[in-house]
Amino acid sequence: MDRLRREWILVGMAFGGFLAGGSALLRAGWVSERHVLQWGVVAGGLMGYILAHLWKNLEKNYTSGDGGLYSTLGLANWITLVRAGGLAMLAGFLWLPRPAGIAEWIPGLLYFGAALLDYLDGWVARATRRTSLLGETLDMHWDGFGVLVGSCLLVQYGVVPVWYLLVGLARYLFLLGMWVRNRIGLVNYPMPPSMTRRALAGMQMGFIAVVLLPIYSPPVTQGAATLLTFPLMGSFIRDWLAVCGLRWNWNTGVQGWIQTTLNMVWKWIPYLLRVALALNLVVVLCQEIRSPVPLWWMVGGTGLGLVLVVLGVLGRTSALGLILLSGLALKGNAMNGWFWGVLLLGVALMLTGTGRYSLWKADEWMIYHRAGETRPQG
Repeated sequence: MDRLRREWILVGMAFGGFLAGGSALLRAGWVSERHVLQWGVVAGGLMGYILAHLWKNLEKNYTSGDGGLYSTLGLANWITLVRAGGLAMLAGFLWLPRPAGIAEWIPGLLYFGAALLDYLDGWVARATRRTSLLGETLDMHWDGFGVLVGSCLLVQYGVVPVWYLLVGLARYLFLLGMWVRNRIGLVNYPMPPSMTRRALAGMQMGFIAVVLLPIYSPPVTQGAATLLTFPLMGSFIRDWLAVCGLRWNWNTGVQGWIQTTLNMVWKWIPYLLRVALALNLVVVLCQEIRSPVPLWWMVGGTGLGLVLVVLGVLGRTSALGLILLSGLALKGNAMNGWFWGVLLLGVALMLTGTGRYSLWKADEWMIYHRAGETRPQG
């Protein structure tokens, strides 16, 4: 335990370095020293909370199997703590004007780094076989915080509509509702297994990471945010009904027929989206080639996206690339309906995937499974 406490001190020193470096960078983006000080107070306060939470849970640094206490935090927990520190720095931007110049990139890069580390810490823990109750506690504690802070910043900067705050608040409202039910003596029923929860959460994290960068602007970001909000809210509503014990038996009678019909329709949706998106891309490609001054990077990106969508190769990743491409195009010409079509259909295809008849869907594993999980053989 003494060694763990010494590492706790090192974590505090690392956080101090984060604050010093962040303050130095932000002085180039804010004229007012008061803004830098306010950022430091908020970020430093949250880092203090992280340290207090870590100190309280140091005794959980053991595996659930043999119960032996690890003498060090381990690389995976260090990665999680760096992620938490980055999120604390990100939260420091709340209630402050958006920084200018090179400092304008800091919020987006902080969130992007935190999202990457969120994927990496689990992979490291499983790859090194150093999973621990402490790691699970830290990971769960900070999982939803980044989405909450990111969504608040996007609304604060006017990049997304105000209702996008529901994305950040949804998890905490859900947990609050379960706590209230427990306090008043109601049973919280288990949620049914779902492959879409992780996928929807990952897509929100990816969207926030991209849109926080000073590249895209309304109305493109507002349209994409609205489209991504509905499926996530639908997932939370479905899970809440399950927690309340409101489940339908979809296997018999009229309900069974409805479920069978919906399943058939859902299977065809990815193919219809691929056809519609491919047609949009063909039109965009022809328009760009016939342009007096064609943008060849746009031609190349559109052509590559067309091939990948038609063949069903890395469908969700391809859809994400087309979303980014259309966003850049709409930034220069927000009235181009064909690029709006690419954007909207790309978001839909990213949610559904390219369907069964696809050549290569390697990105599906990363979406539906945690990093470091063993792939099934055969």
